[in-house]
This record gives sequence, C-alpha cells and structure tokens, in this order.
Amino acid sequence: MNKRWIKTAALALFVMTTWSVGAVDTTITADTLTYNGNEDTAQAKGNVVITRGTAKMTGAEGIYHFADQSATLSGSVSYVDGATSLTAATVTAYADQSLAASGGVEMHAEDRTLRGATVTYRPSDGYGTIDGNAYLAVPGTEMTAGHVEAYVNEIRMIGTGGVSLSHPEQAFTATADAITYTQTPGADDGFAVLTGNAHAVQNGNTLNGPALEVRLKEQAVETKGRSTLVISGGR
Repeated sequence: MNKRWIKTAALALFVMTTWSVGAVDTTITADTLTYNGNEDTAQAKGNVVITRGTAKMTGAEGIYHFADQSATLSGSVSYVDGATSLTAATVTAYADQSLAASGGVEMHAEDRTLRGATVTYRPSDGYGTIDGNAYLAVPGTEMTAGHVEAYVNEIRMIGTGGVSLSHPEQAFTATADAITYTQTPGADDGFAVLTGNAHAVQNGNTLNGPALEVRLKEQAVETKGRSTLVISGGR
C-alpha cells in the first residue's frame, strides 16, 4: 500500500484501527492509532500487533517511524519470526530485521539462547550483544558475564566482567576477567582463551594463572605467566 495514501488517510481520519505500510507488507493493528505528521510517526495503543513479512510482534503500546521503518513496542512484548523468538519489556525492530530489546530479555534463535537486561541481535550474520547478567548458550556450552559479544551462528563469543564458561560434555568449567570461546558448529573443537585471574577445572584438575589457553577436546592447556596446577587425587 502506498505510504503517501496512508498519511493522507491518517490525517483525514486521525484515528484508525489498522495501517499497512512500506513495500514489505508491514501491518500495524491496535485499539487506537494516531498519526503525527510533524514527526512522521504512528502511535499505537492497546493490544498492538505488528507484522512485517514473516515476523510478528505484540505489545501494549508502541510507535512506528515511517522514515526508517522501525517499530518500538513496550509492555510484555513478544517477537516471533520463524525459529527466532524473543520476550522483553521493550523491543525495537528495524527494517533489516535487527532487534534491540531491554528489560528481562530472553531470546531463542534456533538452538541458541541469549538472556540479559539488554540484548541486540542481527539475524543476517548472527551477531549479538548482551548486557546485565548476560547469559549465552550454544550447543554444549554456556557463558555468563557482565557483557557478552558473540557471533552465535559461527559460535564465537567474548565475555567480559566476571565471566564463567562451562562445557559439561568435556567436564570443563572456567572463570576469568575475560574469556573468548570459539567452536566450529557441529564439531567438538572448543578453544577458550582466559585472561585475568584465570581459573580452569577439567576432570577434577585445576589450573590457575594470569592467562590460560585451553583446547577442550585434547584437554590441553597452555599457561601465560606464573601458574599453579592442582592435580586431583589418584591421577
């Protein structure tokens, strides 16, 4: 539907129940819709439903910006697009399908889980950031930290601020000021770099040092700086 027609209709009627905008079939439905010509926005209140292509977002109220085709909803927001789902207090969805969410965010992208106070996610390459009690789970591995930055499709994550990493299948846990973890999807080749107050435990053996590099499958560890190895009894 033509954007100019929508603006004209909105000015004439002022309050509508449904608008369709843009070339990608975006539909906004709400109890009340108000168009602001000066700001080129549509305010939606009450049982808001926004669909764009295969994506659907619901919430209590929100705003749509015609200029950049972004939509922000707040109030128990739910977002679903294929294998991607997200819940949060507030969510902004952009024209390129990127998402920015805040307030008790929980997101599932296929078999990956992102959780935190704020989450951003770009589905085109699986890039995401998590802040505030950040939690990221990929197949076989979990990371918690103050901040996590990751490419979840290729399994490459960087955690900073009180980071913990666990890989139950390899009986591996670790903590450090910062941890970078990489793994080939579908392969058991996890590699972790621990920096600052590094502490790693695998099969009961403990290694502490300023920095550690760990190849999980090989159970091989390289230390950086003066380190301490504690071998479990009987080994």
